[in-house]
Amino acid sequence: MLTCVGANYNCTYGTTKVAFGYTGQKGIELASDYPATSKQGTCKYDENLANRYNEGAGLVTPKSASALKSAITNLPITVAIDASQRQFQFYSGGVITNCPFTNANHYVLAVGYGSYQGTDAFILKNSWSVAWGVNGYAYISTDTSINNGVGACGVMSAPIFATSHC
Repeated sequence: MLTCVGANYNCTYGTTKVAFGYTGQKGIELASDYPATSKQGTCKYDENLANRYNEGAGLVTPKSASALKSAITNLPITVAIDASQRQFQFYSGGVITNCPFTNANHYVLAVGYGSYQGTDAFILKNSWSVAWGVNGYAYISTDTSINNGVGACGVMSAPIFATSHC
């Protein structure tokens, strides 16, 4: 719903708090009903297709790969990362392991985890289009020894999820 949340500055330092507030009031459509386009456009939201509403947000234990993995098995998790890092901006494959964390400046969805090219990794869905990364996704290390426990690019710094009802 990038096209509908103009009050959240869309991809210019938007916050999950504003996005969760919007979807708490308006509801959330299925991805198949409202596919991401990764670009500005006209809001095509249809309230009749809303199937969930946010009630609030919860925090996944920071600096814990096992907590993030457990949370991901239930639903996608919003993770804050440092996307200003070259390793993230120009990612085109493999597993991101050497990526500093200065500050959280971009939100992505952690949608899964597993072994990728022999390295344990979280699977992140980015909003920068399918031309970025591996068809719009990135694989980032689950190693908690990176960046004082927050992981590569800060992937485990502050994972959050929306609580919702149908």
